[in-house]
Order: sequence, then C-alpha cells, then structure tokens
Amino acid sequence: MASNIGFWIVSAVLIGSGATKVTQPEPFGKFIADSTGRTIDVGLVRVVAALEMILGLAGLTFGGRVTAGLIGAVYLIFTVVVATAMRSGAETCGCFGAASTKPKPAHLWMNVASAVVAAVALALDAPGLADGLSGQGGMAVVILIAVVLGTAGVFFVDTR
Repeated sequence: MASNIGFWIVSAVLIGSGATKVTQPEPFGKFIADSTGRTIDVGLVRVVAALEMILGLAGLTFGGRVTAGLIGAVYLIFTVVVATAMRSGAETCGCFGAASTKPKPAHLWMNVASAVVAAVALALDAPGLADGLSGQGGMAVVILIAVVLGTAGVFFVDTR
C-alpha cells in the first residue's frame, strides 16, 4: 500500500505542477530561453503542461505499468531540467510557475525519488486511486489524507 500512496502522490504533483505552468507559463518559458538561447511560445508551454496534468490524472485514475513508466520518464526529464537549472545558475526552473524558486538539491533529489517511486509502481503494477482504495473501509480516509499531505509536502519542499 505504501508504494501505491507514493505513486498517487507523484501523480498528484504532476497535476499541480502542470496546472501552475498552464496558468503561469512565463517562468518555465524564460528558463528554456535562458538555458538554450531559444525562445519557446507560451502556448507550447501550456500544451506540454496540460499533457503533464493528463498524465498525472491517468496515474490517479487508471494506474498501471504504462502510466507508471511514463510518469517515471517524466520525472527523469524533470531531474535533467533541474540539474541544468542548477548548473546554469538559473533563478528558477519554472517547474511550479510563479511559485518556483531557485532550484536546490532538495528539488533535484525529490525528482529522483519520484522517478524511483514510479519505477516501483511500474514493477508492482500500481492501481489507480479508486481501485486502490476499494475495500479499505475507514482506512481509505487515512490513505487520502496521506496522499494530500504528501502532495502538499512535495510542493512545500520544491517551492521553498
């Protein structure tokens, strides 16, 4: 069950971080421009962020190996993005829209840990949230609270 909770947390984080980039695409667009010397249209940032949200929603809704593998791959890409931002001295990676701060090692390692969680979910074929909570009785509330608090914790670490 703990691996499922972790998977649901990393899925929920994708929804939240994607939503911040959909509504505030400029910080991520600026990071890309500063890192590569190429501008990126905010519309493209919004499309990529929407796909991020859809993938997170798929993790929460369906789970499964394919979704977990894709989520793990996304977190590996995020690890590279944050490492690039740290190396270049960027003021932000734009991962959380305007709430993003200067990338720190904790942010980098949170992405690594999220990729590992997704890999475990892939190996164990983690279910979606509804299927995972089915038959849990009163523990379902405790599990949901853990997912919400875990998701909030990731946001807190990554934006401070």
